[in-house]
Amino acid sequence: MKKYILRWFYRTKLYKQMEQRIEQNLVARLGLHRIDDIEPEDISIIGFPKSGHTWFNNLLVGTVFGIDVRNIPQSIINVFIFPLRDGYYRRYQTPSYFKSHLLPQPYHRRVVYLIRDGRDVMVSYYHYRHALGDNVTWEEHIKNPTPYGYWHEHIQRWLDNPYQTDVLTIKYEDLKTIPIKQLQRFCEFAGIERDIEQLQWAIDNAAFDKMQQREERFGMPNNFPRDKRFVRRGKVGSYKDEMPPEMLDVFMKYAGAMLRQLGYLDGE
Repeated sequence: MKKYILRWFYRTKLYKQMEQRIEQNLVARLGLHRIDDIEPEDISIIGFPKSGHTWFNNLLVGTVFGIDVRNIPQSIINVFIFPLRDGYYRRYQTPSYFKSHLLPQPYHRRVVYLIRDGRDVMVSYYHYRHALGDNVTWEEHIKNPTPYGYWHEHIQRWLDNPYQTDVLTIKYEDLKTIPIKQLQRFCEFAGIERDIEQLQWAIDNAAFDKMQQREERFGMPNNFPRDKRFVRRGKVGSYKDEMPPEMLDVFMKYAGAMLRQLGYLDGE
């Protein structure tokens, strides 16, 4: 019995080593990189889910690469600003641009951190989950953490910035009201020069109605249902007519301090 177990152990270990060797050879042959293998010049667009990533990434593809995003599907946008998940990516240029919802990692060097009013985030995220068939109740949605934690905790971790990452913070609401100024801030952070006409062109092409029209034409990646809308309202203050008042009270108990810290309760 002991001999059989030892044989099984070494055979399993050998198979695992062979798999690792095959994977390493394939990765090298295809020119792939691990997701934690990024360059100091690279920029990651990070934030809690439903904080405006899709919109901002469309703005950046127009701003950085000069591409008219009205005529290409979101899957192509994801080539230029690659979703940083488990596994590998193909590197096309330096700096490269990435998108994720991750908490701070030591390999993040330069980050644009997107912040949106958590009350609107929870509304948008609720509809997103239901579109994917996750029919959670509002109470479950508010009280249970996401794979990325709670909204206020995610922001606090990035405000703490444990790895001293170079971070540019952009608010979703500022993108709505003063988009040119926010894109100018991004250009300065990224070390690129764009005139106001170029920025306005990118902004016009990435307007919500344009993105909705493109979604109707091409759909969205990752098998998102065609009969649901990914680019939904994008409205500031949508929680006022979409979140049940009793659930808003619950969310405020969790995240009220962070909303106040970020200025979202000023004037309320």
